[in-house]
Amino acid sequence: MDLFKIKNSKFFIFFTLGLLIFLQGIFILPVLDRDEARFATATKNMLETGDFIDIELEGVKRYKKPIGIYWAQSFTTNLLGSEPYDKIWTYRIPSLLGIMLSILLVFYSTKNIYGENIASTAIVLLSCSFLLITEIHQAKSDGLLFLCINVCNFLLLYSLKNKGRNIKRNTILLFWIFLAFGTLIKGPIIFIYCIVPVIVYTLFKGNNELKIFFKNYLGYIVYFSIVLPWFILITIKSDWFFWKESLGHDLFKKIVSSQESHGFLPGYYFISFYLFFWPGCIYLFPVIRSFYAKIKKFEINQENLFLVCIIVPGYLVYELIPTKLPHYILPIYPALSILVAVFLNENSKNTQILLRPIYLPLFIVFPILIVSIHTFAIYEFSFFDLYFFILIFLFVVIILFCLNFFKRKKLKEFLMFALLFQTLNYFSIIYYLNPNLEKLWIAKNISNYSDLYKNYEIFHYGFNEPSLVFMMGHKSKRKSIEDLKDIINNKKEFLFFVSGHESDEFMKFSRDNENFKFVESFIGYNYSQGKYISTSVFKNHGSH
Repeated sequence: MDLFKIKNSKFFIFFTLGLLIFLQGIFILPVLDRDEARFATATKNMLETGDFIDIELEGVKRYKKPIGIYWAQSFTTNLLGSEPYDKIWTYRIPSLLGIMLSILLVFYSTKNIYGENIASTAIVLLSCSFLLITEIHQAKSDGLLFLCINVCNFLLLYSLKNKGRNIKRNTILLFWIFLAFGTLIKGPIIFIYCIVPVIVYTLFKGNNELKIFFKNYLGYIVYFSIVLPWFILITIKSDWFFWKESLGHDLFKKIVSSQESHGFLPGYYFISFYLFFWPGCIYLFPVIRSFYAKIKKFEINQENLFLVCIIVPGYLVYELIPTKLPHYILPIYPALSILVAVFLNENSKNTQILLRPIYLPLFIVFPILIVSIHTFAIYEFSFFDLYFFILIFLFVVIILFCLNFFKRKKLKEFLMFALLFQTLNYFSIIYYLNPNLEKLWIAKNISNYSDLYKNYEIFHYGFNEPSLVFMMGHKSKRKSIEDLKDIINNKKEFLFFVSGHESDEFMKFSRDNENFKFVESFIGYNYSQGKYISTSVFKNHGSH
């Protein structure tokens, strides 16, 4: 039985529809705190200053990551955007391209190595994963790094398929070029997913089938020719401060302790699969059991073994590191999707194995969680309306169809409705939750309000999230309370946004000053800090 047999023309339609769907979120979602806004703002600073070597955010050096992602975002924003470069979608294009090109690469590479059925099943599982969907919409380094890692690993996998024979020099150089790009994007992280798997595979197999990639000295020359110039320039320009910050402060501290409230115990990533790798997560236990048995008996083929070597070392490294974020293990998702697809296709004639009742709780966790999150979000930050109940009804109908196909042992239909559920979830987030959760978009609300006073000089205090800096850096200045008090006495027209408790003091001041008046206030929810915050708007009338 074929699970998914997507021919090239059908895959192109599938890919195009996916691109069109994702583009909507790219354009519609406001800038997100904190990492996306930080990356985009640092890139915006490059475009404004013309300095494409150094990395700054509000006058402070930002040396957590190398230059690669900033160059990519600068290119797409300069090409597609215009001053003041405050359209976040232009900064998201590298992530979109990185992940969409990866989907193309995974499909065609897997098709050549494993066949069309496994490739099609793997790409459906990968495209359904919530982690991939979230990362494609964020202007960060992970989407582009994802592409570099996939290019390197599938070149290695292709070499294994051909037993290291007839590998052209251009293929080897392509490996080193993308290894270099990955290094420029996120430093040594690419080694965990591309070099460590080769070492583990070679030690386990006891052969040197992949040595052809590392015996070519021209590859090393190409790699260092791409990587070294910027690292040398930034070392000179920062007087070694870049290395102290990026390796000593950022990377080392993440290894030895949790950073920015992102610390979790080992086991976090395995649990996260049931949220971010749904519905493929349903088969994690049988897949682990199946491939462990094959490895134990030395019955696993070399391509599958290499995929295991991509997954296990990277997964274990990040489980042991105290600082944990879901996207850290995104690079293992393609390999995991392929192995799940291999398992499903190997057992496609025995749906009793694939649709055992014991798997049902693993399936239902994600849909229930999504429906619960939608309900809580509307209850907490908005109000229930007719559209909410229609959405919940559609979610329930799709879940019931999934359960029906599960009970009837129809795996293809079961997975297709899981894909439909994820599609509805996506559209719900973009077109329903996004506009109804205005309380979450504090920076957007401040920016929109300031547009009503185009001739006024704008100042803000209290809400200092990177999203506000990105959206209003060209038209607003952050001032301390004392600075604002001095500015109030000026006869010019100013608009003040004061967030937090300090607004009470300004409220008292407005009662005693005829030129300085309270306009209005609004409540927002700072999701980065997990608390509500009130923002008051004051206006200095000047001569009016």
